[in-house]
Amino acid sequence: FEELLSGKIIINNKKVRTSPLSSLRKSFDIAETLKNWIQEDKFLLTEYVCRLPRDTEFRPMQIKKRIPRVGEIMTKNVITAREDDSINYVSNLLVKNQIDQIPIVDDENKLVGIVTSWDITNAVAKKKRKLKEIMTRKVITSKADEYIDVVTRRLDKHNIGSTPIVDENNRVIGIISTVDLIKRSAQK
Repeated sequence: FEELLSGKIIINNKKVRTSPLSSLRKSFDIAETLKNWIQEDKFLLTEYVCRLPRDTEFRPMQIKKRIPRVGEIMTKNVITAREDDSINYVSNLLVKNQIDQIPIVDDENKLVGIVTSWDITNAVAKKKRKLKEIMTRKVITSKADEYIDVVTRRLDKHNIGSTPIVDENNRVIGIISTVDLIKRSAQK
């Protein structure tokens, strides 16, 4: 079971790379179904149809294309702001750098929130002045070692345009946006 999730299996003492199972939830569903079949005596082996030839060399399927990880395509020089920065300052950063969101960090570069251009527009309309009043504190984050297809689904699920990439201490080390992912798929 662990081999199915690891992305490699061992055959004749050789490590062979494979695609990991699509999801942990799916793996558990399959395992649970098999367990139930065995307990209910519904899982029966049939007679073999024919013997596999012994004079043929069998080779495991190889991965045709490598799926990149987030760390390979994320923007590493992330523009960040602090909670006590003014809305005006952050709006200027957004315009100057032609970006749509800015992660908000503390003095140790740990993520505390995120502000989007929509948040800024809304704040101006409501005459808000403080960034901490308008920033989103529950930020959807990702890790550098995640596969980009996993992060793409996460962005789609939460209907967001980007996700900060954080390390194990919640420090911002990058950001990835739908634009980055589209550019990556266009390069293929």
